[in-house]
Amino acid sequence: MTIIEAILLLVLYFVPTILAKKLHVKDASSISYVNLVFGWTVLGWILALTWVMTQWIQQPPDYEPENTTEKSSDKKDHQT
Repeated sequence: MTIIEAILLLVLYFVPTILAKKLHVKDASSISYVNLVFGWTVLGWILALTWVMTQWIQQPPDYEPENTTEKSSDKKDHQT
């Protein structure tokens, strides 16, 4: 196994955690714990991924994509 394959597998393993953090799910730390401890069982990984999706669907957060080029105050200045 090459280092690239190992990194890709590690990222794949933590997909539920990454999604929980990016989607601003309220139980993100609990989901991360379940993913870390039980994700290797595949059933734990599926559980964590399902948990992320159900939390996000039930209560979609006020999500604004991160924009590093301009701040929200700059957006107000550009509106006419």
